[in-house]
Amino acid sequence: MKKVVAGLFFIVIIIIGCSKNKGTETPATILSARYACGTGCEAAAFVVKSSADSTLYLPSNLPPAYKVHNLPVIVDFTRTGEFPEPNKGPDAEIIRINNIYQ
Repeated sequence: MKKVVAGLFFIVIIIIGCSKNKGTETPATILSARYACGTGCEAAAFVVKSSADSTLYLPSNLPPAYKVHNLPVIVDFTRTGEFPEPNKGPDAEIIRINNIYQ
């Protein structure tokens, strides 16, 4: 019985470990987004808008060649669960781009 419980526990740990932070490939659009950076201050950043659900993400490593407003792309990314500090970027989850192409 102990071996069965230990085996099930091991399988659950493997499943949880393998499913965390998996990259997601999705059609998207690169957009230039404006945000408030303080009183009387406005800044811009490039965001990824998912075509699936219109969610905006802030890429931490967008290649310069893709910093084009309204550019359709396919992007494979990993969600970080982090957001920029107030006035340091748009209110969008930060992602890490694994692969991007048109």
